[in-house]
Amino acid sequence: MKKRFFYYLLILALLGGCAAERKVVDNTFYCSFPKFTIRINPDYEYIGQRYTRSEGRDYDTYVFILADNNRIKKVIAVDIEKISTYYVSDFWGNVENKLDSGVCELGGKKYQHYTNALIPSMKWNTTRLVSDRGFTLPNCLLTKRVGRIEGAKGNILFKIYYFEDVTDLGYAYWLWKNKDTLSKDRLDRLVQFDKNWHEAFEVLPFRKPPDSK
Repeated sequence: MKKRFFYYLLILALLGGCAAERKVVDNTFYCSFPKFTIRINPDYEYIGQRYTRSEGRDYDTYVFILADNNRIKKVIAVDIEKISTYYVSDFWGNVENKLDSGVCELGGKKYQHYTNALIPSMKWNTTRLVSDRGFTLPNCLLTKRVGRIEGAKGNILFKIYYFEDVTDLGYAYWLWKNKDTLSKDRLDRLVQFDKNWHEAFEVLPFRKPPDSK
């Protein structure tokens, strides 16, 4: 009985030692596993973290916003998604209506990315957190998502989302579905959107938060 209890304590100690440290300090997101550090533009406000579990997936989401009164103008969300199996290499292959896609490098690592327009859903961690904090999202957003597979089992997807309000060009989401049919003002906005994305955050070499031992 004592031997079994000892093994139980040992397992708990190992699990505790492997626990990931994730926190935001001075608009910088620190993550010990997977190892990432992301500095968010100081114009954005950090509004908190939301963790959920559903359908065999764990979602851990950290949200930063740029708002006009209570209306969201821009959002940066850092999301760590973990599943019990593993991710395929083309994990965003089924996304429709992409305005742009490919591979980019951030902080010395390769990320898959895509851009498209969407209508916010209350199923998302980000949307729920924004709503819980008393803010509202517009009915049409441009979004750029970057992600890479992490973990020895390939079962962690590390993602950074960038959302931007584009309702100043109208609320018709379907007008953003096909890049080949975009009007000039929407094409110009797409170029500016990409510049805004580059200015929103910076992925840095991994470092521990300043108050860690």
